Amino acid sequence: IGTNAAGTSAIPNQTGVVINGANNNKIGNGTPERVNLISGNAENGIEIIQTTGNSVKGNKIGVTMSLTPLGNGGHGIVVRDSPGTLIGGELANEGNIVCNNSGNGILVETTAANPANRILGGPPTTIQGNHIGVTLDTFAMGGIITGPNGLTGIVSKAIGVKIGGTGAGAGNSVGANAGPGIQIEGPAAEGNEVLGNFIGAIRNAQGAILAGGNGGDGIKVSGASVGTKIGGIVGGAGNTILNNAGNGILLEAGGERATLRNRAGGIPPTVIEGNHIGVTLDTFAMGGGIKLGPNGLTGIVSKAIGVKIGGTGAGAGNSVGANAGPGIQIEGPAADRMRFWATSLARFEMHKVRSWQAGTAAMV
Repeated sequence: IGTNAAGTSAIPNQTGVVINGANNNKIGNGTPERVNLISGNAENGIEIIQTTGNSVKGNKIGVTMSLTPLGNGGHGIVVRDSPGTLIGGELANEGNIVCNNSGNGILVETTAANPANRILGGPPTTIQGNHIGVTLDTFAMGGIITGPNGLTGIVSKAIGVKIGGTGAGAGNSVGANAGPGIQIEGPAAEGNEVLGNFIGAIRNAQGAILAGGNGGDGIKVSGASVGTKIGGIVGGAGNTILNNAGNGILLEAGGERATLRNRAGGIPPTVIEGNHIGVTLDTFAMGGGIKLGPNGLTGIVSKAIGVKIGGTGAGAGNSVGANAGPGIQIEGPAADRMRFWATSLARFEMHKVRSWQAGTAAMV
């Protein structure tokens, strides 16, 4: 769609595929014989607008069939006012390859004054098992192919979006994009979850962790976004955030409305638990060991109110090491007031920073 019959050169449509107001459609189904090639279009690869229950599985978006660059002129996938969309999946071949597009890899947004899935009680949009900006090179054993999207890997401007998951195969590989790997942005973006992803890295079929850093922060939570969950204490929930040019995680200050709501107890905190930032276990190394993947600035930066970093439960601590700047930095007037107004919201508990004893799971 957007290419010649061989899938080697562009014959562009304005947009590759548009679903507008029609529910429960499938674009690909995760089997090799049903792969759609959606590349070379003038604007977006896929648009899903004002609908629910659609799925996008197992497609190649912004590449040729042999994975060479053939990007779309806009975003790879756009989901607008469409709760309950599934992009990818946990099973083999369900994830999409989304590379080389001029805009974002995946953009999920709510344009209505009130987010649709809050009004209707609809299911969340889920993004799982995709390769965004970086993918495995099936033509070279153990290698990877980088195909940067021109902006951010994944952008959520909607409520309740789930990026990744705790199951095997649920995490996304998000790397080599020009901007941040994942960005949560704007007042509609409440209660997003970012779980089990490789951000700035990818694990190959042999189990080795390979570098594929993004050009900005690994994860950026900006504007008035609140209640974001990054990682968790359940097995598989933590994100691996390595090799990014900016910070591992950046939480920016929101507007006055978000600050007042937080002080009034009206919203849940943003929580960062169980992640590996700048350093991770190298399960591929014989006898155990560690893998260093320094982020170019700070491991975690919080400029926002209502943030909890780590926790007292098993698995709640983050492993933060080898980054070019500080491990954890609290900055700016919003963060200062957070400590003053409610010190329980600014906690550093059970963190493992800087030093790792090779061959063990514990930091020392």
